[in-house]
Amino acid sequence: MAEQIRGEQQAAPAGRTILEKQEKPTSSVPRQARELFDKAIEAVDKMNYDYAIELVHTALEIAPDMVEARHLLRETEVRRFDSKKAPAWLRSFLATILQSVNFIRGAISLATGKWQKAFDLYERILRAKPRSIYSLRRHARAAAGLRMPETAINSLEYARKLKSDNLKVIRELGRAFMKNGDVAKAQQCFQRVLVDDREDKEAGKALQDLAAMGTIIKGDWEDTESYRTKIKDVDFAKTTERETRLVKSEDDVSVLIRDRERKLAEQPQKLDNYKSLADLYIQKKQFDKAIQLFDRAMEVAPGDSDLPEMRFRTVMLKFEDMIREATEKKQAEPANEELKAKIEELQRQKDEYALTDLRRRVSQYPTNLNFRLQLGALLMERGDLDGAIKELQVARTSSQKRTVALNYLGECFRRKGQPDMAVEQFEKALSELYAMDSFKKEVMYNLGRAYEDLNEVEKALQQYKEIYAEDIGFKDVNERVKKAYERRRAAERANAEKSQPES
Repeated sequence: MAEQIRGEQQAAPAGRTILEKQEKPTSSVPRQARELFDKAIEAVDKMNYDYAIELVHTALEIAPDMVEARHLLRETEVRRFDSKKAPAWLRSFLATILQSVNFIRGAISLATGKWQKAFDLYERILRAKPRSIYSLRRHARAAAGLRMPETAINSLEYARKLKSDNLKVIRELGRAFMKNGDVAKAQQCFQRVLVDDREDKEAGKALQDLAAMGTIIKGDWEDTESYRTKIKDVDFAKTTERETRLVKSEDDVSVLIRDRERKLAEQPQKLDNYKSLADLYIQKKQFDKAIQLFDRAMEVAPGDSDLPEMRFRTVMLKFEDMIREATEKKQAEPANEELKAKIEELQRQKDEYALTDLRRRVSQYPTNLNFRLQLGALLMERGDLDGAIKELQVARTSSQKRTVALNYLGECFRRKGQPDMAVEQFEKALSELYAMDSFKKEVMYNLGRAYEDLNEVEKALQQYKEIYAEDIGFKDVNERVKKAYERRRAAERANAEKSQPES
């Protein structure tokens, strides 16, 4: 098993496009994730599957885009499932019953474009039913929505491994390879579809487009027709080219806006049309039009909690843009008191809107822990520490944002003059953090300050030293380490003087 997994690491994914999120091979992920991955392989070799799965999940928390770890996870889950003594049909039946609620929640999350929630739910389902073709396909769809193409491909390839003649899986795998720019593998998939169904129009059309893509990739521009002329719908081709440019010109955005407006008129019930058009308006800084679109979208889907969040962010962008413009004018006219007053008023309006809107969203969606986290953080910054603690104590039950909520909670307690309670929260957060990234440094720094408030200098110094060893420029940690050493030396001198015998 170890040699198989490590051998697969050597094969670099082919045909990756610059438009997709670049998932990391094992060699480029954080050291802690690599170590956990290697330990997981050893655990699998010893048939300690539960431990291996826990290790892989922890590695994926550190490096969610570590595709080799996803592959190992699938393999290990199947091995664990197969190692059970009860008949496979009975285990599968019981798992289906136990996961029935997650199946429903996963389908709803996919339908509403909540990709992360869907991804997490299907991960949970696959842990119980690792041979579920249905769940692997939907796991792949959620991964694609999160711009994790290699993870999507991995799930579909595993589904094909389990059932090699499933045309739905092969067709979806072909689409995934095609989107990821892997022409040869996409062609193989669609050719396989045509073996069983010669009349499959999608496969035939895909093979034509892939032939053109292959020409572009090889660079044979002078000897053959361009990709655009090989696609019948030239307007579609032009729009697609504009969509896939990393840097869009003003003209590109205007053309795309017209195209999205047409699509919205044709499909007014499709939420993606509202979201993509609003995004284009935001790019042109036409914030009011984007806000109006989100208002219309919320009428179409009043239960979608993502839409109020998008609207909120757009209003914040509008305020930030107005503040930026006023600030630039103030820099040119430093004596202009009217501009100074305008900037202060805009900032006040922005803060007031943020608080009012967050309170409204928490009231409307009381189970949305992300909204409670945002409200708690805002209340903390405004000095309403008791109000912040109330929201953050609910938010810390979130599986995804728990450590963030714990960090805010600790800071609230510290600001209230309760450093012992702050230490408890910071230590809980640190126990769930592995990679020494900026967030972990932040928590360690806050823990150090809480220890200082308790006059536990050595414990504070230990936190600062760990940060100092990794990042000497983090905040004022360099100065805090120096002061801690000075206090230590002063204490040592005082103790030495006390221990000297009187003359």
